[in-house]
Amino acid sequence: MIIKIPVTKILITVCFGLLFSSCNDNPTKGNDIIYYLTNSVEGNIIDLPADGRILKVYMQNNVLVTNTVQPNSFMHIDLPEPPANFLVTAGQLYWSVTGITISNPSAKVNFIDVRVFDSSDALTGLLVKLNHDPDETTAYQQISVNVFYCDNNLDLQGRNLRITGRDTVATNYNAYFTRGWNLCTSRITQVRENYTEYEFFNGEINGAKWYFINAMDNNLISINKPTISHERTKLR
Repeated sequence: MIIKIPVTKILITVCFGLLFSSCNDNPTKGNDIIYYLTNSVEGNIIDLPADGRILKVYMQNNVLVTNTVQPNSFMHIDLPEPPANFLVTAGQLYWSVTGITISNPSAKVNFIDVRVFDSSDALTGLLVKLNHDPDETTAYQQISVNVFYCDNNLDLQGRNLRITGRDTVATNYNAYFTRGWNLCTSRITQVRENYTEYEFFNGEINGAKWYFINAMDNNLISINKPTISHERTKLR
């Protein structure tokens, strides 16, 4: 279930106002901020293998909760309050992300990921929530939806550039979080040769579905969480 909480916030710069007006699907509208909270992860899973029946929600390498897949590959997992040792400060999580402003660096935060195990408790893959097939090449308007826990109000604003060789990845941050399980989205806004641009904001755009990615075929699973970068993370 998604809970929307409107909160009044004053915009202090013209630049922020222009950024908000340019992102029609961003849940920030004018001077009103809507926090998108959830208390569960749920939905049908596409391409789930027959033996992929055990689901574990991780925060980094800590298991938060374990559940099983329901009939017809449906998932519903209630998210409990995470233990303090599962969280890091926002300043720690984003320590290497240049160009952004962290309103509350001491806020305790972390992302989750949902991993799939077979009946022998062997890891088989990961679930990602996307609006496109995971095998598709990077393309305009592709989105990835994530769940982000925060124990306090937190705003992330700014623009980060990462240059690796001839490739540049830009991420525009425009996200507002509050205490609880926050929904957030990373969306590709530009793709051209040697350049990809993302926007990261709170909320969820309609059209995303849960996909299973096989860990055996792809040892490096792209979870596309805009912390240090849009990089691939190895499952353990």
